[in-house]
Amino acid sequence: MSVRSRVLAAQPAGQAGIVSHPAVNFHSWWTFIHSQCPAIGFGQTAGEEPSPNPEQAVRSAFRPEFFNRLDAVIAFNPLSNDDMAKIAELMLGQIKDRLAAQDIEFVIAQEAVAWICAQDHDASLGARPMRRTIEQVVENPLAAMLVRAEIKPGNRVVIGVKPHALSFLVTERGGV
Repeated sequence: MSVRSRVLAAQPAGQAGIVSHPAVNFHSWWTFIHSQCPAIGFGQTAGEEPSPNPEQAVRSAFRPEFFNRLDAVIAFNPLSNDDMAKIAELMLGQIKDRLAAQDIEFVIAQEAVAWICAQDHDASLGARPMRRTIEQVVENPLAAMLVRAEIKPGNRVVIGVKPHALSFLVTERGGV
């Protein structure tokens, strides 16, 4: 059964489930449906004008029995470079907090944040690819360094940029 069929079946009955699992009650839940529908504006670059009438675009993209069950159509604008930088700083702030709980200072240069934002930036996909980039180029190397005891409590980790990658400098706190 397709996702669309499951949503259509769940809405009037107020519940959905399969035989081997208990039914899920949808009476008090919001169901969010994300569509990569080009008519709505997905795939736009920042600065492009969105569809003037997103509801009409959705109406033309989906069958009437599906559209009739939607309570609202909300169109989101693509993320700008500034938005991406703010999101990157929030994600990196979470890493900083986790390291601070281990008494490790985490410093990341603005050039490194810009480098991370430049990797795999696709406005149509939002910040999800950047989340994966941060995992691969920041979290995984930091985890490996922690496991190898290259980073210890009382250390400072400074992340900068070298020509085609990030650089990690570990020093004693208060050092250079």
